[in-house]
Amino acid sequence: TLHDGKIAPKNNAEAAQWYERSAKMKDPGAVAAYALMLIDGNVVPRHRDRGLAMLRDLANDGFASADLQLGQILESGRGDAEPDLAGAAQRYKHGCDGTASERIKSAGRYDACRRDAQMLKEGRGVPRDPDEAGKVLKQVEAQKLLDAGFEAFQRRR
Repeated sequence: TLHDGKIAPKNNAEAAQWYERSAKMKDPGAVAAYALMLIDGNVVPRHRDRGLAMLRDLANDGFASADLQLGQILESGRGDAEPDLAGAAQRYKHGCDGTASERIKSAGRYDACRRDAQMLKEGRGVPRDPDEAGKVLKQVEAQKLLDAGFEAFQRRR
């Protein structure tokens, strides 16, 4: 691809243009990639708030991986901002609580749940609650078993 140089010579400026075009057509992967470019000011002018809004919209549409990315960005202060632990914890919880059943929409759900549990266990951005952290992790493991069973059932059809 143009972005990583595996198929065609690396051309970040052209890749950014394609991500922007695809993001305008609501392609989730392109929205996420272009949002990160905006947050970091990578090849495009930095527009952190616009990039965060794009990821929030994607997350609110049920893409748990966008919640995971938002949580990581807020937790680290990526894009020249102060870390926002409460905001990060909220995004991890939102991603973990997602009910989307489509594989692409739930791709980041397990990781969001693990980060939610870690924030609860450590009291980072939320009141410390190791018991709730344990419950979240148990729910994740139960959901993983259900998902694995469903996938096995689908393969047999």
